[in-house]
Amino acid sequence: MKKSLLMIVIFFWMLQADLTQYDIILVRNDLPHDWAIAQSYAHKQKIPILSTSPDKLDPNVEKELIGYKNAGFKKLLIIGGEKAISIEIQERLNDMGFITHRISEGDRYGTSARVALELFPESKTAIIVNGESINDLLIAERLSIRTESPILLVKNDKIPETVMNTIKSLGINKIYVVSDVNISIPNIKIEKIKDIEPYGKNWTMLALISMIIALSILLAIYINLKREKIPYVLLTSDEEKIIRTIEMNGGEITQDKLPALTNFSRPKISRLISELVNRGILEKEPFGKTQKIKIKRKFR
Repeated sequence: MKKSLLMIVIFFWMLQADLTQYDIILVRNDLPHDWAIAQSYAHKQKIPILSTSPDKLDPNVEKELIGYKNAGFKKLLIIGGEKAISIEIQERLNDMGFITHRISEGDRYGTSARVALELFPESKTAIIVNGESINDLLIAERLSIRTESPILLVKNDKIPETVMNTIKSLGINKIYVVSDVNISIPNIKIEKIKDIEPYGKNWTMLALISMIIALSILLAIYINLKREKIPYVLLTSDEEKIIRTIEMNGGEITQDKLPALTNFSRPKISRLISELVNRGILEKEPFGKTQKIKIKRKFR
């Protein structure tokens, strides 16, 4: 009975995984607009967004991608043109075994429209935000996640032709405007976020907090911080045992204690630690006659 139940759970998990269009999203690390328009889809599909430099795949990102590939992640979506993510990076991803697809147009406005068409074909609502500014991106991201709607970028009070065509093609009947822009589209309901206060908080305070958080997010993007915890599934059983043992000791431990706590031999401990250090998961430093081992990444 338990075995049958387990097989059913695995079947539905595999079916859901197969229906997911992409496994990972890659964007440029200094273009917050590309990051923003990817958020709703990533949140809905529960897939990670990674960011890298435009010309060369960042070493730490490449290590993380290797981990995802080893865990069975195959389909990778690139958002942005070749100036955002170079063709060399895409070729490297293909060489790593990923099946890549790129969504892009001539500019950020067209790219946001293309993302809406490809990733939100059934959506009847959309979020409009000023593509000339970053001030309202965080609020737009939150609302797009809440409504499972695409973010469309506009130029101040002007809607680019590519964006307008997308609104018509999708049959959008309601638009949330989170920027201080004035637009009017026949037969489409327009709602200003500051008028409806969708998060139930004082708007002025929310705007202030949002600006502070937005600046923090941009800083994190520029220094390429990691945004998500690593799933334990990316580790082998031996690696997971090492990580959990260190976590149980407050996140750091001396290497000489690990053999007794894990029942692994010293050579095996040394090999596993070296591999995890090389992948940026652990760090070590001399500590007397041994090494102090610390966890650099959080796991879930």
